[in-house]
Amino acid sequence: GAISTDSLGYRGAKYGSMGDQVLGLTAVLPDGRIFERTVPAKSSVGPDLRRLFIGSEGCFGIVTEATLRTFPEPERRILRGFRFPRFEDGFAAIVEMHGIGLTPALLDYGESPTGNGRAGAATLYLGFEGFREQAAAEERRARRICEASGGKGSGSGATTSRGALLRGGARGERGRVRRGELSTSSTLHCRAPRCSTTGPPAGRSSNGTACAQSSTGSGAGQSYSR
Repeated sequence: GAISTDSLGYRGAKYGSMGDQVLGLTAVLPDGRIFERTVPAKSSVGPDLRRLFIGSEGCFGIVTEATLRTFPEPERRILRGFRFPRFEDGFAAIVEMHGIGLTPALLDYGESPTGNGRAGAATLYLGFEGFREQAAAEERRARRICEASGGKGSGSGATTSRGALLRGGARGERGRVRRGELSTSSTLHCRAPRCSTTGPPAGRSSNGTACAQSSTGSGAGQSYSR
């Protein structure tokens, strides 16, 4: 589902959307055929057919397997919060950070609602992660930019919901990935759960939709396309 909608998480400011992490995928086409595509050696070899299925919400096929890019566990994470007198002030700080190439792992900016229907204080949450020196240097530069735009530090933000998301680490479909588990691997292969093999004959489902048997890897199950 995350691939089919090209979802964007809290770390999207640094790492991009879910579609940016897809190195290869397998999909079942509407006529039941299997489509497989791995990452090309060069980006200039022609159209990237993987993008037909990333963000298409299943219009061209159902993604059943994917090989994803993973990243090492960062050495350090820093979360900071800043309050601005006006929304425009915080937005100007974000534009300046983007202009000089600062890429926070977390960038969450908005206005707090008030009881009288007016916009409340504008608060910017920034999270930096990477090797120790990198995270510290980026945080210092971002702090100077925010303070120059009128931002006031509102604490580390470590106890907020944003802090919990930044600390949470990678999570898989079946639970949390243990700390350090991805530190030596650059890819992660995911496979959709098997569908039931009882009932209608192979090749058709009970409602008449196509059913295809995946032939990649061991233990691959059937996948239905709608």
